[in-house]
Amino acid sequence: MHIDFYQTLIVLIFYIGRVVPIPITDIDSKEGILVRIAASGSTVILKCMSNDNAHNFQYWHLVNKGLIIGPANNYDSAKFRYGILSGNLTIMAVSKQEEGLYECVSRAVKGEDMNIRVVKMLVQDNWDDLYQHDYNINLIRILIALITLVLIAMGAWFVYRIWKDRYRFPSYLQNEDDDDDDDESTEELFSQPSTSKSSVKNIVVPSTSTSIVKEPQFDEVDIDTDFKSILSPSSEK
Repeated sequence: MHIDFYQTLIVLIFYIGRVVPIPITDIDSKEGILVRIAASGSTVILKCMSNDNAHNFQYWHLVNKGLIIGPANNYDSAKFRYGILSGNLTIMAVSKQEEGLYECVSRAVKGEDMNIRVVKMLVQDNWDDLYQHDYNINLIRILIALITLVLIAMGAWFVYRIWKDRYRFPSYLQNEDDDDDDDESTEELFSQPSTSKSSVKNIVVPSTSTSIVKEPQFDEVDIDTDFKSILSPSSEK
């Protein structure tokens, strides 16, 4: 919506400039010549500085082409118009062809004296050319380019930090979590099938009893030493 508004405003200014005279700043040169700078395609009014109470306007003289603009002279009336009383010259849709020195010639009311004032008109082909070579505009462009590069660098750094925090470190954390899960699963394999206290109490661990044979010691054996009683029965036989 804002773009359409600005585009419409630019178009209106362009068409108004082609019809309505645009006031242009006058610049006095060292030679005392009045310099006017006009945009190509605009309508410009050159003021006749020689016309005053003691002089009457006679004609305009375009020095570069030797063109006379005034009564009883052939000229492009669609391009040039002048005021009979004021002597001001209006140039429609100026271009490089109309650029040059304009002499406004006025004649004294009493006598044959001539009063001549010169106006120099410079025409810019395109305002884009002016902006392209303007120092301030180029400086602004450089600043905008630098600011853009800084913003791009900051954005890239920010994206890198996000990628580093969310996609690099969580991978290591995920591996650690997986290891913890494996350890827990291993512990579950060796745990009791039931975790209730009652079941643990009711579990009877079978005891493996081993019979230990106690070998008799020689000291504990009762040995009979009565040899006569032993030998007498054998002798009777």
